Amino acid sequence: MKKFLPLFIFTIAFYLPITVVANDFAGGTGTESDPYLVANAVHLDNVRLHLDANFLQINDISLDTLDFQEGIGWNPIGNCNNDLEGETFTGSFNGNNFEISGLFINRSDSIPSGLFGCTQNATFINMNLTDVSISSAYWSGGLLGNNLQGNATLIDSVNISGDFNLGNFSGGLAGQGDSLIIHNSTAEITMNAEGHIGGLVGAIARGEVRSSSV
Repeated sequence: MKKFLPLFIFTIAFYLPITVVANDFAGGTGTESDPYLVANAVHLDNVRLHLDANFLQINDISLDTLDFQEGIGWNPIGNCNNDLEGETFTGSFNGNNFEISGLFINRSDSIPSGLFGCTQNATFINMNLTDVSISSAYWSGGLLGNNLQGNATLIDSVNISGDFNLGNFSGGLAGQGDSLIIHNSTAEITMNAEGHIGGLVGAIARGEVRSSSV
């Protein structure tokens, strides 16, 4: 019996990490050809654990099912601070024309806020965010708060609807974007805001907006 013990321990250690990653999502490996499958609110929350991976939504998702931080709500994916230092989402998310509803954020601190906080060289396509409610002081949008300077981030066929109470550098789709490309997207929102604001994006540099509307 003793001579088999080392083999048994090795087998457990080898397979455990694979099992943990698999349980984060409904399937996939996170590559471009085999993206992680996002089927529910927990899977969506787990996107923050793999910021450079590829994701495909496969069901409508209600964020009302998550136990948010009391009074604050959703913690943005790619969560950086007011010096734009921290985690940045650099992967891709294909909403597959499904819906994400009930995004709620209520923050008084100045950090980039949205479903995603800080992004760079990312891709967002075929997404529908409904019943969005965001109150934030700075750098806020329904999809993302701030796209950092670098290779362009693409937003294509992303639709946002909801109510916003925002501060400076905020918009319905994105707060601020450097190298941000927006195509075929809409924002149907009610907004109370001040400073650099816009229906789609609060401020944009070295980017473009095409075939999009408010």
